[in-house]
Amino acid sequence: MESLTVKIKKPRSRPFAVMTWYRPPDSSIDLFGPFEELIGKIDSENIEYYVLGDLNCNMVAPKFENSTNILSNIAEVYGLDQLITEYARITDKSSTLIDLIFTNTPDRVVCSGVSDIGISDHSFFLRFMSVKFLQNRQLISILP
Repeated sequence: MESLTVKIKKPRSRPFAVMTWYRPPDSSIDLFGPFEELIGKIDSENIEYYVLGDLNCNMVAPKFENSTNILSNIAEVYGLDQLITEYARITDKSSTLIDLIFTNTPDRVVCSGVSDIGISDHSFFLRFMSVKFLQNRQLISILP
């Protein structure tokens, strides 16, 4: 499991956290234990947060695999919304939604989506959020 979490604090605004996570294909479902523990710690701080990365759980499969069910249950327990709705990995043989962005504050997201940049079978995904700075609104992009 590869993970990085950053808490961002700006003057006169509420902090938020961004967590990236890579879960290798066919890895043990035991990896979801430390993942859920980390989500729990971030959630207990009562701040806005985003979890993004290649989680290798196909959220558009007709029948969810065990790992996708576990991830869906974790998202449900913590009230997380998954923002990416388009295929994020496209090959000659399949199209999947395994590159994901979850958040506890979907209302703060201005837009999100994917873009094929042609150098990988994984699409580039992005999210823009609105942050209040000194009574002005400004857009900040968080890119994986």
